[in-house]
Amino acid sequence: MKKKTKTILSASFLVSLAILSEKAYRYVFDRNAKPFEVKNNKQAPMPNVDKIEKLKIEAEKNVQHDCFETFHRINPNGDRLYATFFPSKDPSQKFILCSHGYKTTGIHEFAPFLPFYIQQDLNVLIVDHQAHGHSEGKTITFGILESRDLLDWVYWLIEHFGKDIEIAIHGISMGAASALALCDQVPSQVRFIVEDCGYTNAFQQLQDTIQLAKLPKL
Repeated sequence: MKKKTKTILSASFLVSLAILSEKAYRYVFDRNAKPFEVKNNKQAPMPNVDKIEKLKIEAEKNVQHDCFETFHRINPNGDRLYATFFPSKDPSQKFILCSHGYKTTGIHEFAPFLPFYIQQDLNVLIVDHQAHGHSEGKTITFGILESRDLLDWVYWLIEHFGKDIEIAIHGISMGAASALALCDQVPSQVRFIVEDCGYTNAFQQLQDTIQLAKLPKL
């Protein structure tokens, strides 16, 4: 009888673990998963977050009045990836490639930066990573595949605008980690990378995200 009880308890534990693992996976990696309600009372208040979000929303509305063109390419997974191109006011060989963060979109993330970049006579290409925004794909990989696709966008710029162009990559959060992963892979046309609040490594980021969802780190 005891052996049977242990077997039932073990089976129940494994089923519970499987359910939690599936929820954790969907919460972290699936673009369509509804996030858990996160209540982290221990976290220090961040009064500027709402202010910054309002700034982004307002800047995103203003983008609709700008001159831009949409491009797409197919990644090795067969997903159609989209990017929005904002040309400089005067002809320029300098480009900014913008790489956004986790569960947001390129335009939403970088709309506040656009006026400054355009004023500097820079061409701006803002991408939507796979499983984000207008781009296809169901899985977010925290920079593993996003960095591969970002490198392809670098070569896309060179192919379309010439070998004499100069490129800077501006990455935020997951986009920053994706950009830094390319440091030893980018061609000479990439002159520098802006690393904006990237995380230390994907494993730690996954642990922190799962913890916010009140799920066990296991």
